[in-house]
Amino acid sequence: MNSPEAKTNRLIGHRLRELRIAWGVTLMQLSREIGISYQALQKYEGGRTAITASRLMAIAEALGVPITHFFEASDLPIRDDEQSNRRTIQLLARMHQIERQHPEIFAAICEIAKALAKDGE
Repeated sequence: MNSPEAKTNRLIGHRLRELRIAWGVTLMQLSREIGISYQALQKYEGGRTAITASRLMAIAEALGVPITHFFEASDLPIRDDEQSNRRTIQLLARMHQIERQHPEIFAAICEIAKALAKDGE
């Protein structure tokens, strides 16, 4: 399962799951919104099923992001470490909550993250 297609499916599924959880949307809610079963959505998130372009567009619209969001990190490796994935998802959810409740603090955190990322280059 290391073909380019499989890697792409896993990347898109990984980004979809992260975003859905960060936004606080359940599998059931999103699947209803886009008109598919939650089981099909689970398969997309797990990278076990390829997402058609039209379905990905519907998902992007439902989550309020551009379709390019799912491809922006295509050069980053997907970590299969469940604990790491869980921490990343929890961080995204917390950041989304800060963004909604304290936009000025969120902006400051983003600036700090940018500065730290540049420092590591």
